[in-house]
Amino acid sequence: MKPEPESENMSENNSNSLASALDALLDRLGADTTSAISGVFGEWAQIVGEQVAQHVTPIKLERGKLIVEVDDPSWATQMRFLEPQLIEKIHVATSSTINAIEVRVKRNPRNR
Repeated sequence: MKPEPESENMSENNSNSLASALDALLDRLGADTTSAISGVFGEWAQIVGEQVAQHVTPIKLERGKLIVEVDDPSWATQMRFLEPQLIEKIHVATSSTINAIEVRVKRNPRNR
């Protein structure tokens, strides 16, 4: 049974108004829009490439800074060299306002 066109429109309107409200809140907080956030996190491997994505994971967007976690200290060094190019790739692929990347090395629980 097909849903009524009116109920489809109501559902779509509710989604749009929720997204708009969330974007307004994020804007007041100085954060990126939901589409920029979902673009960075959802399209990470396509933006940075499979090799980088295997070792580098985005974990947080905070006031124009993307915080990423790397699986090895050597990747932290590599990310510092790649930062300008990655920021540019992110800008091209999303509507993000990222202007810096902070790198954190993932702790290995076995080494504690």
